[in-house]
Amino acid sequence: MVWAEREVDWEGRGQTTSDWHLPGHLQVLGVVDYLGRTLPTGFPAPLSSAPVFVMLPKGQALTLPLTAPPPLALLRTGTACPVVLQVSLPREVTVKVEDLPWSEGYAYVVRPGESFTVPLHLYNLGSTAARVRLAVTDRPKDWELALAGTDFALDAGQRLATAMTLHLPAGAVTQDGWVTLRADAGTLGQAALAFRVLAREDPVAAQRPVPAGPAQEP
Repeated sequence: MVWAEREVDWEGRGQTTSDWHLPGHLQVLGVVDYLGRTLPTGFPAPLSSAPVFVMLPKGQALTLPLTAPPPLALLRTGTACPVVLQVSLPREVTVKVEDLPWSEGYAYVVRPGESFTVPLHLYNLGSTAARVRLAVTDRPKDWELALAGTDFALDAGQRLATAMTLHLPAGAVTQDGWVTLRADAGTLGQAALAFRVLAREDPVAAQRPVPAGPAQEP
């Protein structure tokens, strides 16, 4: 894969071109763009930030002075937990967060000093029944969290609704933090859920989450 780029800030990306050419000893079998479309003119000149893939006979790439890719991570042993956790707050309390100009994500916004019901869902995607214990494993120390239920029985393929009450005191030191839940399914493994919450005095924060249904205990 070949492309041209400079070490610049995000707003300067995609504007670099280069008159670099392939070494003459290479036997090019074909050139395609990043969507796999054949380039009828072959290797582009000049190069741009749009990557192109050059197909060579096996072993020819080893003749180039390329930086070796990082080694692959070791394959983790075990099996995936069939239990899945989901937070299900409405879109009205979801906001886009850009901590850096080139980085974006989403968080939930609540009004400080009020309590909110956070709908949760547990899924059993396995082929056997599961018994699950739910717990809050991490939160900002000055936030108050209470689960509607902690012990659940899920049949194979079942989705179960529960809820959690979240209260951010008006004077809480932490106004931007993460909540982490863990579902322990015994021999089936453990599932984790983490979501970010912002405390803000603005119109978006005034939109209250829709209350969840009652927790279903085994």
